[in-house]
Amino acid sequence: MPAGDGIDAHQGPDNDVMIHVLDGSGTLGTAAGDLTLRPGDLLWMPRRSMRRFTAGGSGLIYHTVHVRKPGLLPTLRR
Repeated sequence: MPAGDGIDAHQGPDNDVMIHVLDGSGTLGTAAGDLTLRPGDLLWMPRRSMRRFTAGGSGLIYHTVHVRKPGLLPTLRR
């Protein structure tokens, strides 16, 4: 996510999500308040929780882990 960019407040999916911050910095807005994001942070977001992301001055790179969704994985060819 480029510096200063973000994802507006929204309700998460019907499953829990793990967020691993890989690089950069930013803010995660939650119903409990704002959290500063730094490389190495690992966060758990309960299903259907409210969240908002804002990238810091150097941008934000993060990885999400959640249950498999159809259509996101490559198919095997035989």
